[in-house]
Amino acid sequence: MTKGTDILISLKPKYANQVFDGLKTVELRRRRPNVNPGTRIWIYATTPAGAIKGYASIARIDSATPASIWKTWGSRTGLSKDEFDSYFEDREFAHAIVLRDVMVMKNSLSLAEIRELVTDFHPPQFYFRLN
Repeated sequence: MTKGTDILISLKPKYANQVFDGLKTVELRRRRPNVNPGTRIWIYATTPAGAIKGYASIARIDSATPASIWKTWGSRTGLSKDEFDSYFEDREFAHAIVLRDVMVMKNSLSLAEIRELVTDFHPPQFYFRLN
């Protein structure tokens, strides 16, 4: 497996919690991120949590039609079929990021703490690479 650069993504707290509880093992995206298997994904839970809560590694990324992605991964996405269909409405392709090695941080890193380290920090809309 290729070792990748760490990235940061934002998830609603509901979905971040599902990842850390093992209920959501596939993260969906409308655009395919330019990352490789082995990349570590740090997970920022948006407001009201507003904190980096943990991380996972990318096992693989599948890109296919939404129907195919739902058939293969639907039960592992944390979404209902209606939510999935709404998210991928009018999209030709869907991208499933399969997660593994999920770790919850003992102490999450709050937005205030992050901004002490990185003054102009804003949670990513898609993702961004970490140094």
